[in-house]
Amino acid sequence: MLVRRRTDPSSQPISESVAPGNPYLGVMLPYTPLHHLLMAKLGFPVIATSGNLSEEPICTEAHDALTRLKDIADLFLTHNRPIARHLDDSIACVIMGREMLLRRARGYAPLPVHTKQPIAPCIAVGAHLKNAVAMPVGDRVFVSQHIGDLETPKAFEAFERVIADFQHLYDASLQKAACDLHPSYFSS
Repeated sequence: MLVRRRTDPSSQPISESVAPGNPYLGVMLPYTPLHHLLMAKLGFPVIATSGNLSEEPICTEAHDALTRLKDIADLFLTHNRPIARHLDDSIACVIMGREMLLRRARGYAPLPVHTKQPIAPCIAVGAHLKNAVAMPVGDRVFVSQHIGDLETPKAFEAFERVIADFQHLYDASLQKAACDLHPSYFSS
């Protein structure tokens, strides 16, 4: 959930180095038993990263995180369970009393959008920035999680992995692709 950063000098200040230049802060409540246990033990708010560098996908292996994030993270919480797919947290805000989804990810992807009639098998690969892919299965179109900007080789690898996962998950052989024809877009 996004909340506007307080500018009231009497409020507890949050360092400007947390989301610099952004008037909003993301607030996440503990959503797993482990989160609840950690937060109860600590007793104070924690600033956490989703486990990635800017413009790169989330690290899905502990050794990768320890290497790539060693200069930005003070502590690492790891486990021995494999992560099958990178998945950011969704971002939503409330506007005029209604939830507006700004980033479709955990809890919202891959949820389908229903269509009035079936659509031929294809894949829509999204833009170069703020990328996500979509694939119809009958009268439903499944939209992937937020992949991000395709600026780095790691991000492009994640993009290709999501497409392969979709084909496997929905047992699809794709005949066509829809893409932007911009010659510099990696998604094209």
